[in-house]
Amino acid sequence: MELTELRRNIDAVAAELVRLLTRRMEIADQIAEYKKGAGLPAMDACREREKLEAICADAREDMAQPLRVVYSLLF
Repeated sequence: MELTELRRNIDAVAAELVRLLTRRMEIADQIAEYKKGAGLPAMDACREREKLEAICADAREDMAQPLRVVYSLLF
């Protein structure tokens, strides 16, 4: 595969990530509003740990740690 094609592919993935991350942030805003209205704490450290473990368990072994970092930033 040529470098130009590889760059096109990574740019397409980046565009899809922007779309998906934007949607995720919209949903996170909805969750925050729900929690605020229900008097619940914004952060749930236990759930975040559970989600991180599940994400890492589903990932390829060599991708688990980088994904942990990315998702930690998202949370």
